[in-house]
Amino acid sequence: MKAIIKYDNGETEEVELEKKEVIPSDQGNVAHFKYVKLDKSKSIVIHVYLPTTEEPNVRAIDIGKEVVERKTSISRYNNIADDLITRAKFMSPSVDKCVFCGDLASNTFKGKKVCSSCFAELNKHGEASEEFSKYLRNKTIHKWNS
Repeated sequence: MKAIIKYDNGETEEVELEKKEVIPSDQGNVAHFKYVKLDKSKSIVIHVYLPTTEEPNVRAIDIGKEVVERKTSISRYNNIADDLITRAKFMSPSVDKCVFCGDLASNTFKGKKVCSSCFAELNKHGEASEEFSKYLRNKTIHKWNS
């Protein structure tokens, strides 16, 4: 199929449109033609749809069926994901947390599980000291702000 392009400056150009497909529709079959030209100076994209008596070479998607299938696959995915999350919660090893700040505990101080930074401060100042209380307050505030 040939088409003539008339530009605003009066220039004309004859182009050959390439037949892409024949699509079934409610009003009959439709032929799709396309022309693409990409240059530095101009970009041209032309799509033409014309009625035809030719047999379709592509099938239109049944949108209702597609939506139902996608809903079903999403539902299956959600069920599988929920199952995997539940299993992971049960299978994860118990992790000891610091009794003072909640970080990962790696030491023990007087029978209490504590993280390494709290352990260092406890060894320096002791549990009942004002310095440890200030350290813990600053560490907690820093965790909230970050």
